[in-house]
Amino acid sequence: MLSRTNSLINPFPQHPGAAMKPPLFVRSLSDQEREALRARCRERSSFTLRRCQIILASADRQKVSQIARHLHCARQTVRNAIHAFCARGLASLKLMSSRPKTVQPLFDGRCTIKG
Repeated sequence: MLSRTNSLINPFPQHPGAAMKPPLFVRSLSDQEREALRARCRERSSFTLRRCQIILASADRQKVSQIARHLHCARQTVRNAIHAFCARGLASLKLMSSRPKTVQPLFDGRCTIKG
């Protein structure tokens, strides 16, 4: 049973001493990177276009929620793009395989198929 002192709206209030995380932005872009991103915005790939738009907006210090609202995508998509750019640079604009790098064997060879 909730008492009157507990929050009825938010069952998980922040701790009194907890601070908000700082906004997430990409590092400052060089002139060459900015021009490369603008050029890649004209490619046919929607993945590349979206990533370029996200990176350029973040470099202009737009917050994640603002970018997501403007591009009609999820905030997590924006965060993923920013983290990927910080880790891999312009290589993050290329769509990578989602296939796992290693595959675990499903069967150990002892199974037989009865027909």
